[in-house]
Amino acid sequence: MVTHIGKQAFLRNENITVVHLPDSIISIEEEAFKDCYNLKTINFPNSIISIKTSGFQNCQNLSISEIDAINIYESAFEQCKGLVKITLSNRVKTIGKWAFYANNNINEVIIYESVDLIEDHAFSWCQMLNF
Repeated sequence: MVTHIGKQAFLRNENITVVHLPDSIISIEEEAFKDCYNLKTINFPNSIISIKTSGFQNCQNLSISEIDAINIYESAFEQCKGLVKITLSNRVKTIGKWAFYANNNINEVIIYESVDLIEDHAFSWCQMLNF
């Protein structure tokens, strides 16, 4: 049973467009999908505890609407220009530094009271963002 997507497991893989994660996944490790430019969609089962540093950084075509993980680490979704409206599930506790940095197309983020910490620059340079 797969519980983790390892560090740099799919780094710079330009063939991936859709990812279906099993319910057994608890962690997406550092740079697991970084620079997967053609990745468009991924499901986040509610088993996920952590999306680690730069997990999806620079996945420019990623277009998801809900993120369900307890911890979203530094730069996890940095420069994912396909993100427009995001709902962070009511399980999210922490949003790391630069987690959504430089996502110029994000215009709405829904954050529940479950979030205990939003670190520095988490949404910096998200120029279209309205709360």
